[in-house]
Order: sequence, then structure tokens, then C-alpha cells
Amino acid sequence: MQGIRDIHGLYHLDPAHSALGFRVRHAGLSRIRGTFDQFHGHALIDGGNVQHSALMVSISASSINTLVTDRDAHLRSADFLDVATYPALTFVGTDFEILDDDHVRVGGDLTIKDVTRRVDMVFAWGGSSTDPFGNERIGFQSELAISRAGFGLTWNAALETGGWLIGDEVTLEIEASAVKKGSTLPDEEPPGRRTQDAEAAADPADEGRPARRSLEPEASTGSAGEGGTVSASQPAAPEVQTTNPKPQTTTPGSVEETRIGFLRRLVRRG
Repeated sequence: MQGIRDIHGLYHLDPAHSALGFRVRHAGLSRIRGTFDQFHGHALIDGGNVQHSALMVSISASSINTLVTDRDAHLRSADFLDVATYPALTFVGTDFEILDDDHVRVGGDLTIKDVTRRVDMVFAWGGSSTDPFGNERIGFQSELAISRAGFGLTWNAALETGGWLIGDEVTLEIEASAVKKGSTLPDEEPPGRRTQDAEAAADPADEGRPARRSLEPEASTGSAGEGGTVSASQPAAPEVQTTNPKPQTTTPGSVEETRIGFLRRLVRRG
């Protein structure tokens, strides 16, 4: 079986053998669980030089499923995910570090609705194998606790006994199985064909897109308590700011340019 450092190539997330779930506290008493049933993702992996890797996952917001029809309809509404306006949740991984033989840290941008925040996840290496159909597979598992108020999901209801109906901390649960699909670099655009700035200027899909709101990372990670709604008895959600980051400078033909271009194409495909 290969180790993390032996993995090279382009991998596609296998939705049939992967799972994206979440859990959140309800009424301060129990945890409600749900899943997102439709998603896809791509990873460009270079285990020998992990910083040359790239990752993109896109999740259909309307595929949220808690096994309760009315609750799912509410979660899809403007009170929560507002799927009519924001059809996808995305994660773009840009920073990678192999911690040991069994764990890799992935840092990147998580976008829910129009809010983008920097997050770091530690993935446990599940190993590699070749299935009976000749597919080369790899597996990873991870959990990530986020504040839903930090992504603008502030709807809540007060309890008569005090506290709030829905907890602020949401834990994302990831079970990933990915299949190797080709060589290390995608062949649709060779290195050096266009710089990142030229690619950005030439992309008509960027025109008319709503600006994403970006929140600065908090100093520490943890639960923000049981609330998320704005009221006199509960702190408001973090202030939201619109940012327009300057494009990164890359050298034409460099590995970094190819990696960034690869990520941009994947995000556009959604």
C-alpha cells in the first residue's frame, strides 16, 4: 500500500463511496445530523512536493438532507442557505503540509453563501488500493468545526428556559474516496500558456458575479455558544466586509501558475 508521499496525479472524488455530513446541537439537548447528498471534487496531488498540490470541492446546497422534509425546506430557504441565490458551497485548498505518515493539513477558502473564510483541516490518511475494476483509489477522513454565524447563518429562536434552539457550532464530517484520473498535470492547458492575470481578464464568467463577503479568521477555533441570531441578549454575528484581494503574481510557465489556473478552472465548473 502506498503512503501519502507516494501519491501523485489527478484524482476525482467518488460520490458513490464518499460522504459529507454535519451535526449541530438542538435545544441544548441533542445533536441533529444531516448530509449533503450531491457533490463533486478534484485533487491535483504531488506527495513528493505537497505544496504543488491543489484541491476543489463543490457541494450542492439544495441537496441538504436531515430526513425531515419541513426542516430541509427551511434550511434551503433564505433563513439559512438561500439555495436559490447561492446554489453551491465550495472549498478550495491551496496550502498543504504532511504532518506525519498518517495526517496531512489542508488550508484553504471555505465559501458558504457569499461569505468566504480561511479554514484549516487535518485529514487522516485512509490508505490506497486498487479496486476490482482497476481503479486506483485513495481515502481520507476529517472533521471541521465552524461557526455558522461566521458565515452569516444567524437565524435562531429563543427557548423559554433560556438559550437558543440551534447551536452555533456546526461540525462537518468528511469521508472521502477518490479515484485517479490521468497524469499529474491536466492536459487541457499546458504550463505557460497564460498568466493568471490574463486568465482572469479573459474569463467572461466573472462578469456580473456578486462579490463574496470575506471574514478575517478568528484568533482561536471553538464553539460560539448556542446562539446565532442578532438580539439584545446575544452578541451579533461578526462584521462582514467586502474584500477585493489583489491577484497573485506568478511566473509564466511555473508550477504555481499551472496550479492556480487548474484551481480557477475547477471553481468555474462548479
